[in-house]
Amino acid sequence: MGAAPSSFAAHARLLTKHRQPTDRAGYYPALFFPEIASLEREFLPRAEGAFYLKNFKGSRPGVLFRAYPGPWQVLRRNPLDPEETVVVWTGEERPTLKEVALEILPGTRGGGGLRS
Repeated sequence: MGAAPSSFAAHARLLTKHRQPTDRAGYYPALFFPEIASLEREFLPRAEGAFYLKNFKGSRPGVLFRAYPGPWQVLRRNPLDPEETVVVWTGEERPTLKEVALEILPGTRGGGGLRS
């Protein structure tokens, strides 16, 4: 039983030593990996993410959030109290990041967002 950890360690060192450069970042050039590239072009755009979280910093901090199958939500954070968040917008369609940053979060100072 004492040989198992050293055997495992030897295999781990061997695998680490002979890793391909593409293993580090998950990047597979289409020229060398056409099957994977076709998967990326055809399948991934149709996939729906289970969770989405985009943080907005600055004078109007907030978060664009979705937990599938729920609605898209924009939450405003209180800059003075990071634990305090308020839902200021919900919708079935994902707003663009530009809409969140320039319309929804700025429009929430006096009440609800500009669109719902």
